[in-house]
Amino acid sequence: MREDPELTNYLTEQIRRTRMTWARLREHGVNEGQELRLDFFYAAPTNRRASELKLYLDEATDYETRVTADNDQWILRGRTHPAGLSLTIVEQWVEWMVAAGLPFECVFDGWGVEIS
Repeated sequence: MREDPELTNYLTEQIRRTRMTWARLREHGVNEGQELRLDFFYAAPTNRRASELKLYLDEATDYETRVTADNDQWILRGRTHPAGLSLTIVEQWVEWMVAAGLPFECVFDGWGVEIS
């Protein structure tokens, strides 16, 4: 199977962003293993594709998900339940999330977390 350079670059960029975000979280006092809820986003070409991905994620995970429209762009927004996280776990999760969106033509557009 031939590797897709565009997909490889996209995943590399998502992992780079994840490492930057994790470093910022560490600067704000987040520790390895600390329980966090991750907010995540996908850009979708149509409402139908976003809804199909939502159904898949609803069946495969226990995440809270919803589809919204924003300036003619369909967005799937979601949130995980609290889990003990590390950089390695989040990187693996990002890889899974990127792969989960591909069959539905949805682009994983990143994640964030609210800390208090």
